[in-house]
Amino acid sequence: MAQQFDYPKTEIELQSLLDKMYIHTRQIIGNKDTPKIKGLYEIITSETVIQTAIHNIKAVFREINDINSTIRGIIQYYQVATFVCATLAKYASTIRWAAYKALKGYLFRPIKLVTYQHCTRSIN
Repeated sequence: MAQQFDYPKTEIELQSLLDKMYIHTRQIIGNKDTPKIKGLYEIITSETVIQTAIHNIKAVFREINDINSTIRGIIQYYQVATFVCATLAKYASTIRWAAYKALKGYLFRPIKLVTYQHCTRSIN
C-alpha cells in the first residue's frame, strides 16, 4: 500500500516529513517489500523544498569565497524554481516514456539523471 504525505508548508514541516518518510521506508524495507510513496512529485515541486535546496546550495558555496559572489547573482529564487519545475516536468515525461517502451517490449535503458553540474551549467 502506498503511503501518502501532504506537501510541507515550512522548513520545519519539511524536516518532519523527511523523517516520517525515512522511518516509513525503513519499515517497508525491513519487511522485504518495495516502498511506495504517493504524491512524491508534488512534494518535490513544492515551494518549501525548492527554497530549502536553494538555502543548502548557498550554504555550501559560502565556504568558497571566490565563487560566492557569482552564486549570489546566479541563484535567484524565481530562476531556480522555474528551472527545477521545468526540469522535473521533462524528467517525469521521460520516465513515463521509458516505462511505456519497456511495456511494449523495447529494451529498458537507464534514464539519464540530472546532476548538480548539469543544473549549474544550464543556469549560466
